[in-house]
Amino acid sequence: MRFLSSLFTNSCRIYFVFVSSSVWFHVDGLSSAHVYFRLRNTDIVSSIPVDDLPPDSVYDMMQICKNNSIAGCKLSSCKMVYTPHSNLKKTFDMESGAVTYHSTKLCRYQRCDKDRQRVKELEKTKSKDIDVNYYEEMKAN
Repeated sequence: MRFLSSLFTNSCRIYFVFVSSSVWFHVDGLSSAHVYFRLRNTDIVSSIPVDDLPPDSVYDMMQICKNNSIAGCKLSSCKMVYTPHSNLKKTFDMESGAVTYHSTKLCRYQRCDKDRQRVKELEKTKSKDIDVNYYEEMKAN
């Protein structure tokens, strides 16, 4: 799982870093962190089983996004969107942090209710000591 909070770095990473085996999570219609869930052993974009993601993982990704949204964290419930990274459409003329989709058919929407206990558990597992070389990771994939 990758959590990104900077709008500028999010935009750069949408272009350059994450490969087709990543699934992107976001609070629909609100500013929020971009959370990426990397799938292993998935080479073909069309084969990403977005509907087959582990429900517990989807729940955790949504909780992280919601908790890191300035407006979303104040709501008891909000709408979330997740889609394969390859479905993100980002052009250079778009504002930083803004994205759209190549196909809305590949997007999945789900309500996310606030779960403070789960967010606390996830926060305890957070590690800031990981230094990822995104360029090398992109070349490897």
